[in-house]
Amino acid sequence: MGIAERKQLEKNARKKLIWIAHQLFFIKRLCDATIEDIAARAEISKGTIYLYFKSKADLYFSITRPALENLSKRLKRITKKESDAPEVRIRSLCMPSMLSILTTGMLTILSLGTKQTSINIYFQRNGLRFSGG
Repeated sequence: MGIAERKQLEKNARKKLIWIAHQLFFIKRLCDATIEDIAARAEISKGTIYLYFKSKADLYFSITRPALENLSKRLKRITKKESDAPEVRIRSLCMPSMLSILTTGMLTILSLGTKQTSINIYFQRNGLRFSGG
């Protein structure tokens, strides 16, 4: 097996773990889902997960990061439109597509029963902010 094939297998395994973790975090909540649960559902050993992710928080961040990045880009685009009246910019923030991004991104962080302190530590280590309750 060549390097390219191996990298593709690793990428696919990582995507599979993210998908499984996303399902379990939704069903069981982040606090109650364990690495063991994810490993069992993926039919791999617990240690194998740590080949792809440093921790459960790292795995969770891999799930939420795309939504958060998309949200950040859209918010920057909207706030930079100084030619638009403030009311127009505020309406742009409230559009259904923005609410969808918020729901899948920021509100997911708040609603999964996270242990705020561990998530805060993870976000701080990665130069991010988390102010959820």
